[in-house]
Amino acid sequence: MSETGLEAQEESNLQRPPRERDEVLQQQELARGSTDRATSQKLEELKMSLKDESIEAPLPNSPVFTIAGPTYERRYAEIAETRYNSGPLAGHGRALIKEAGQISPSASVVEVGCNTGMFLEQWKKETGTNIQGFDINKDAVGTAKSRGLNAEYGLAEGLPLENDSTDLLTSLHTYEHVEDLPKSFREIARVLKPGGKAVIIEPPNLYGLETIRVAIEDMPEGLKGKGLFGFIKTFSNGLRYARRLHRSILGGPFGGARKHAEKILKQNSINLNVRGGMKPGLTFSNLLILEKPAS
Repeated sequence: MSETGLEAQEESNLQRPPRERDEVLQQQELARGSTDRATSQKLEELKMSLKDESIEAPLPNSPVFTIAGPTYERRYAEIAETRYNSGPLAGHGRALIKEAGQISPSASVVEVGCNTGMFLEQWKKETGTNIQGFDINKDAVGTAKSRGLNAEYGLAEGLPLENDSTDLLTSLHTYEHVEDLPKSFREIARVLKPGGKAVIIEPPNLYGLETIRVAIEDMPEGLKGKGLFGFIKTFSNGLRYARRLHRSILGGPFGGARKHAEKILKQNSINLNVRGGMKPGLTFSNLLILEKPAS
């Protein structure tokens, strides 16, 4: 209602008998409150429609890939697939299978961080045994399923598995993305059978330039810099995105993953033994074996 209309309405109310005036004022107040609530609701709906997940601060303990958004999920999955067993990552899948050793056809084997299923396929082809994969990237899980692979949504910090149910847990280039390493190690101890083991290959976590590149591509235009020195703002925001995906460090380009894992296990009283470290042919990556005591 316009300002003139409000003034006319107030003038009309003043000319009414007191009781009638009070009733009319009460009805107008109720109507105004209803309008205000409707307006507030519309504003909230508009705000939510404009909300961009990629620039929101992450919620505590939230899955990594809920932060970056579906476009980033798809692109990151594509990058991981094109780099699998190539370049500096060549031979990592084979090395993990070799370290796993002889596996019974009835053994329960899982992969944490299966992405689109590259290692799942390699495992089945080379060992002839079954394997189940888990990943927080729902887009990647969908791709793996479309290939006929056994893949499900699951977090390293909260695997949808029973206690003492798994003979072998495998993982390639995943735990650098995990926000809470102690919690994820505790999950390994929980799901492994007594005498079971986890074989994990971890690259040095240096917030890879490829990850930053994809983050920059996916950023809203408002977060990208303009002009001669705009690349500083663009790169800075890209690095911030990338760091949200690479949250933890297990060792570095010169090793140290075993000692780091030992420290985590000891500080958190996790019943696992750890061995391994840098291996020839893994290009600065670390191979860790976490074993659950048989008794």
